Amino acid sequence: MTGNMRLERDLILAGDIGGTKTNLAIYAPDSGLKNPLASTAYASGEYADLDSMLAEFLADTGLK
Repeated sequence: MTGNMRLERDLILAGDIGGTKTNLAIYAPDSGLKNPLASTAYASGEYADLDSMLAEFLADTGLK
């Protein structure tokens, strides 16, 4: 490996959290806002809290 290779990427987790629906997405800074690495909409009422929703989203995407 060279010194400038990164083993991990910086990622951005974004969300539009509402009482009815929550949209979550993960972006890479170099990909722009029109190209999420992953995005999903959830029915907010089906989750006890945001932590459980985020845990499911991250598990489904395989991203950290």
